[in-house]
Amino acid sequence: MVSKVKVIEAPREVYWETTHEGTFDIDGIEVDFRYNENPNGVNLYIFEEELGWTNDPSDDMGETYDILYDMLSCGELSVGCDFEDDEEFEWEIE
Repeated sequence: MVSKVKVIEAPREVYWETTHEGTFDIDGIEVDFRYNENPNGVNLYIFEEELGWTNDPSDDMGETYDILYDMLSCGELSVGCDFEDDEEFEWEIE
């Protein structure tokens, strides 16, 4: 069976969403994170034993969350490309 197809309007991207997952050590605190990007913005989730995956961290993890959010959402680094296992660097929140 052969079908005749005419493209009236070529397919185009109308929505995308990407989630990156990783583990960083920030100032001696190990944090598992999921960083989600889509056309509506970004969301950062960290894993805390008592809370599970959350974007509303406990007081103990609040500063670490803020540092991680600043680093990942600043636009200077690409979450999917700019990090390698065992890499070390310094980050300063401006």
